[in-house]
Amino acid sequence: MHYIDDDYLLLLNLLFCDNPSKFRQAQKTWSTVDQIRPHLPTFLPTPKMAEAQKTKQLNLARHFDGALYRQKLKALGIYYIKDTDSDFPDQLRQIYDPPALLFYKGNRTLLSADMLAIVGSRDITPYGQECTSYFARELAPHFLIISGMASGVDTIAHEAALGQGRPTIAVVGTGLDQIYPASNKTLCKRIIENGLLLSEYPPESLPVAFHFPMRNRIISGLSKGVLVIEAGEKSGALITAKQAADQGRDVFVVPGPIFSPVSQGCHILIQEGAKLVQNCDDILADYHPGVDTPQLPFLLTRRETPAQEVPPTTPQEKPPVSTDQADILSALKTPLTLDELSQKTSRPISTLLSALTILELNQHIQMKQNRYSRI
Repeated sequence: MHYIDDDYLLLLNLLFCDNPSKFRQAQKTWSTVDQIRPHLPTFLPTPKMAEAQKTKQLNLARHFDGALYRQKLKALGIYYIKDTDSDFPDQLRQIYDPPALLFYKGNRTLLSADMLAIVGSRDITPYGQECTSYFARELAPHFLIISGMASGVDTIAHEAALGQGRPTIAVVGTGLDQIYPASNKTLCKRIIENGLLLSEYPPESLPVAFHFPMRNRIISGLSKGVLVIEAGEKSGALITAKQAADQGRDVFVVPGPIFSPVSQGCHILIQEGAKLVQNCDDILADYHPGVDTPQLPFLLTRRETPAQEVPPTTPQEKPPVSTDQADILSALKTPLTLDELSQKTSRPISTLLSALTILELNQHIQMKQNRYSRI
């Protein structure tokens, strides 16, 4: 892929986030905003595009100012990662029709973790609630739990992971300045502070129905496997599972009562070859056969223990730091974003990400609202 400047990539995202084929065609043909502007009148029209929409797109391109748009993103606390960045997940690059960029809020370094998706019905039953809480809670020490922040299974999976002091990733079908469903406002805030919120859609993108099947390919693409808990015959979770299978990912399914409508999709997946699971060991055995599964190295928060149960401890010395880590600590006199740290330390972001991860693990620093600070 030839070099494309950020302004052009952001403009393409605004113009064609709903039309991946046009996005890729424009991405392969031109490299800058100035190059595509004169071609848009003939490049845009499609049989389904209304004249008013075409005029809107042409005006958007004509008046697009990359610097102002990036300022808008920054003001909203929204950042982006491109498929040409060194820390863009390799497994996501390899799927059919991968996103060229992802907007994010939260801890970008989590993209390097081993993830397992938990998806299922919005109309969750008490049985589904119990299953989701169990699997998310028990799997969170071994995988980073990823889902779509929808009502039902998604919400419970995120909350269960956070309840274990573990991070979680939500991939949404709206712009990151939109919260959908609105009932997840508090959960969304917790995910941003203690995990990662992702979307391929620009700010102000509303919850359009076809966005959600599209975002499902990202959920499965980032994951080693997908666990389906309760899904009707036409559930979006089935789309995620089938995309996972197409991408070569593992598909796990929790069986349900045979008369329950939200079990029908799960049983169809099992009949088609997905693995039936009854407990977490059924999943862990596929990745760590015959050995204890190593736990993920990151823990977000230390849980409070009642005073009478706290054993006496002696202060422990923190591990020594490298030169890169020492320079980061020196720069963090005040909380800084990743970009600000890069400027202050004169180090590339790829170098900083590795050092920051180690500093977080060793509890030298913490990250809140996209800023790093010393502990």
